[in-house]
Amino acid sequence: MKYIRFFLVYVLLGAAIAFIYGHENRAVPTAAPLATGIPLRQGGWRMLHQATFDARVLAVLRPTDCLSRVYADAAGRRVTLYIGYHDGGPDAGPIHSPKHCLPGGGWQLLSQRQVLVPLGGEVGDSTRGADSGSGNPAAAAPHAATTANTMSAAGVTGAATGAATGAATGAKGATAAAKPDGGVRNGAAGGSRPSAVVAYQRGVGSQPVVEAVYQQGDGSQEVFLYWYQVKGRVLTSEYALKFSEIWNSILHSRKDSAFIRVSVSCTPWMNLDEARRAGMEFIAAFHDAVTASLPR
Repeated sequence: MKYIRFFLVYVLLGAAIAFIYGHENRAVPTAAPLATGIPLRQGGWRMLHQATFDARVLAVLRPTDCLSRVYADAAGRRVTLYIGYHDGGPDAGPIHSPKHCLPGGGWQLLSQRQVLVPLGGEVGDSTRGADSGSGNPAAAAPHAATTANTMSAAGVTGAATGAATGAATGAKGATAAAKPDGGVRNGAAGGSRPSAVVAYQRGVGSQPVVEAVYQQGDGSQEVFLYWYQVKGRVLTSEYALKFSEIWNSILHSRKDSAFIRVSVSCTPWMNLDEARRAGMEFIAAFHDAVTASLPR
């Protein structure tokens, strides 16, 4: 009996070694190049500016495809969209966690939670009345433009700093909704409804995202709404991301993944709640285009 146990152990070790040295992940391309798959105009939003990253940043991030744009709506609200896609091939790098990249760029985390973004309804606010959105968003545009252009690479350039100092990317993420591994299918409601601040009108499905509020040394604040997407699944946890990559590598010989981040600057004319609303409305407008551009 003793020899049988040793034999089984050796067989399992041999199988593991054979798998490690014989296994190779295939590179999975996007369904459409991000630059063409993500529209310049959508749902009342239009592109104002598209940023490019220098070779130093790209060498650290090693994305297969990436996109950084600033959009604005008719009210003058500005939103920065960043998408980094990694095809899982030998030349693609891992996704860098914002929890380490943003602090590496000088940002301090003030709060973080998971929220649901309605994909077919309107975003409401349980803390303010219907007239609480008054202000002058057009006047806020110059300040928002400066901040948005600066932040178009925030977290990305911070990733270079964080990676250079050896920051790890597998930190504990926000609690995921709906499933123990943190994943839900696109468009399906996940988890319990977030308490406080943000309330939602019923629509056609919803998507969980991580909402994180960061502050710079000068006191300026930014709302970040982000998630990971793997094989058509939305994930809000770094642990779930790593597990999905390993699972897909074993079963499907692929470990492609994408990081999607929407950021909105807070200004004297757009407070934290209004910035949240703008980001959520943008996600709802661009959800289908983002999903269609990424592989399933």
